[in-house]
Amino acid sequence: MAPAPAVHITDSLEEFQSEEQRQVLDTVAQIRKCGLDAILPLPQIAVCGNQSAGKSSVLEALTEIPFPRNDNLCTRFATEITLRRGAADSLRLCIIPDGSRPADEKAAISAFSETIVDFTELPNIMSKASSVMGINSAANSSSEGSSHQAFARDVLSFEIEGPNRPQLTVVDVPGLIQNVTKGVTEQDKRIVAEITDFYIKQERTICLALDLRKKAASDAFLSSTEKEASSNLRFFTTCHPSLKNTSSFRASARLVRIEHIKRELPNLRRDLDIALAETTAQLDRLGSTRATADECRNYLTTLSLKFLETTKAAVDGHYEGDYFQDFADDGFDIASPQSVKRLRAAIQYVNQDFAETMRRKGPKHFVSWEDSVHEPSKTSLKANAIPTLSRQEALAWVARVLVRSRGKEPIGNYNPLIIGELFWELSSKWELLATDHVDTVADLCSKFTDRLLEETCPRDIRARLSALKIADGLQARKARATAELNNILEDKQDFPIVYNHYYTDNVQKARQKRMEKNLGRSIEAATSHQHLPNCNSNHTSATVDIDVALRHFHGNTERDMEKHSCEEALDCLLSMYKTQQKTFVANVTSQVIGRHMVRKLDKLFTPLDVNGLSDEDVMKVAAEPAATRRQRDFLADRQQKLLSGKNIFRGIMGRIK
Repeated sequence: MAPAPAVHITDSLEEFQSEEQRQVLDTVAQIRKCGLDAILPLPQIAVCGNQSAGKSSVLEALTEIPFPRNDNLCTRFATEITLRRGAADSLRLCIIPDGSRPADEKAAISAFSETIVDFTELPNIMSKASSVMGINSAANSSSEGSSHQAFARDVLSFEIEGPNRPQLTVVDVPGLIQNVTKGVTEQDKRIVAEITDFYIKQERTICLALDLRKKAASDAFLSSTEKEASSNLRFFTTCHPSLKNTSSFRASARLVRIEHIKRELPNLRRDLDIALAETTAQLDRLGSTRATADECRNYLTTLSLKFLETTKAAVDGHYEGDYFQDFADDGFDIASPQSVKRLRAAIQYVNQDFAETMRRKGPKHFVSWEDSVHEPSKTSLKANAIPTLSRQEALAWVARVLVRSRGKEPIGNYNPLIIGELFWELSSKWELLATDHVDTVADLCSKFTDRLLEETCPRDIRARLSALKIADGLQARKARATAELNNILEDKQDFPIVYNHYYTDNVQKARQKRMEKNLGRSIEAATSHQHLPNCNSNHTSATVDIDVALRHFHGNTERDMEKHSCEEALDCLLSMYKTQQKTFVANVTSQVIGRHMVRKLDKLFTPLDVNGLSDEDVMKVAAEPAATRRQRDFLADRQQKLLSGKNIFRGIMGRIK
């Protein structure tokens, strides 16, 4: 085993471990150690500035790591230095590849890992890292036609642990390029700017932006102590009093970092809670693991129970569950997915619409009590395509049918079978309207099950389960509903017979209305008007001759027996139509829709169905693909890290002032 890294720890590093600050720094260290830095931006220090601005000196002042320095050498990639408190001394270097690299390059770069025992080995290790990243050397970078890049978006990570280490993370980013020179292209300049932007835009990063005058060349030959003395003399002469020397700079940086961390911890906890809730929701949508037939069967059984309970609640109109609570209070729109989730309300809505459609569009034509109707405008024709017949036009239509339907009945009577023929013609549109209604309800049921599966199981299972069970079940229910509708339509083709007093009431009302109309005409014909004597006004007195009125009334009745038959047949037809229409709407909504399409919809997918599936079918439906397993592992690892971070916060948030 290699000996521990020979790195001297000075009092300056111990300053980062004072009791006053230990708890805050330990908190961030614990959060970083549990892997949350890969999920949430954590507080860190980023040192940035122009090339040769003294970033290496600042890094060494903060970490006391002697980074290689050379007038012809510049940082070609971001370097992340993480100091942690650990049981034993260790120093490990690795490369975090840029996410945009191809998979094979990522694998090769991720394989780089080095452990050193002395910081004198650091220049060689950094040179190796540059080669792994495909970065030119100083000599090659100036050569023309070089196929390698001068800078990389990869990150060289230092992880240094020890019992006396401070808790600190510092990032050194490549120096900004002001001018394009030999060996440095515009693309290099842009890459460096993008790397710098990436770090300084992170909300919890403390950016140490350096703009120092260039150091003397003789500094390269000074010892560490001499360098500090030189730095104190040259770099801090004109600075703020808190930055007069390296020690005061460390103290100021420490205080700024402590306050920054204390300020960001509540925000970090909030972001952690949000990320944990989102991750947990994603895992819940994936469900339990499904690798074996038993696991798949258990998963489908649980899913079928939820399907059964939710569907039954929707069919019964019990909307207390969480599934129904995302309803927006902006009206009930049958096209809205939220409205479809409340299935019973949606069914009631379309049934009511069907009844109204039957009333408005059910008859082949309407019949008016007026002897003539106004010519409809083009606008009204577009709005209502159902023609309206005047009373005389309707009687003419009945007369034509009466003539071709006449049997042995005496003149003045009509063949009762004419009512059936007139009714079938008047109700000829019912089949189309009822079929459309069945299609509408079938579409609602399909949307309901699709929405329910979408919110309770992953997409791959949703498609396979629908193909195996749900789609066929819905199709079978629609087929039974269509067969029931055909039976009702077949019954309608028989001669209509009613036992409802509503029919006789309507016939009597129609006869009474017709009689009142004829009586009114007779009274008007028997009425004479005389001027009042000794009156200068135009006022008259009306006198009704009762005998004349009766003769006129009876004369009209006896004179046109054919018209009387047509009047009677038309009254019976309209009364029959109203009665049969109500019965038809009730039969379609209860027997077709209620019995075959809505009732027992919760039995579409039950635990008994799952129990009846073979192991092969169970695996076909529920076995998760490799991509889902990888996603589950990723989310589970992410959730575990977030839970660990939550536990850390639970233990310390109340104690940090």
